[in-house]
This record gives sequence, C-alpha cells and structure tokens, in this order.
Amino acid sequence: MFVVIDCGSTNTRLYLIKDQAVISKNEIPVGVNSTAATGNNIALKEGIAAGFQQLLAQENLTLNDVRFAIASGMITSNLGLVEIPHLTAPRSTLMISPPLPANTAIRPFFPLISRWCLFPALKMRQERADGKGSLRWI
Repeated sequence: MFVVIDCGSTNTRLYLIKDQAVISKNEIPVGVNSTAATGNNIALKEGIAAGFQQLLAQENLTLNDVRFAIASGMITSNLGLVEIPHLTAPRSTLMISPPLPANTAIRPFFPLISRWCLFPALKMRQERADGKGSLRWI
C-alpha cells in the first residue's frame, strides 16, 4: 500500500493506493499559498501530516501500513516541502528524485515512511504575441 500526494496552490489531494486501485481519498485546504502567506512552510507540513493521518483513519490503518509515498505538484517548488528544479516540457523522459535522506524536511513529519519519491513539476515554454517567451506551469 502507498500514498500519492498531489500538492497545488490552494489544496492538496492524498490518495491511498492498494492493489493498483484508489481505496481512499482526502482533499485538504492547504497548499503552497499557505507558505506564501506566512513566509514558512509549517502550515503546509502540518496540513499534509494531518491529511495523511485522516486518510489512513478512513481505512483504519496506521503509518506502519504504508510502504512508500509519491508526491508531485507544487510540493517540489520553493514554497513546498522540498525544492526540486522544475522541468521544461515537452520531455522524452521524466526524472524523479532519489529516495530522500533521513534529514530532509519531510522525515520529521512522517518518520515511519522510509521511502519518498518526488516528481518535479513541469513548465511549458509558450511564445507570446510580442515574440517573447513565457513559462506556464502544467
């Protein structure tokens, strides 16, 4: 069993996966805008930790039942939990982070989950009418 976390600007969605199927979902009203508003990511960390616990409680599970977590979206931005440079699309391959070391910002909140995979967000270069390029997050 594992958990997928999709962190956005205003909300974070957590999905509990068992046997390749979503068995439970929890959406919490915290995202990286919380970091921007307060100047630190404490509310984001605490919100995701609480949402994680709520997700497991829905199925009468504990952190011991979760083998690993996969996270994507704004969680890897400079306002998220761990900054990983965003990738520019289109891409032929997708890079993921190596397993995170024990001293990362995530481990104190999830000490029993030994493996985390973080997918960097993608950005797409678009040409504007004035010929200058701009970036759009996807």
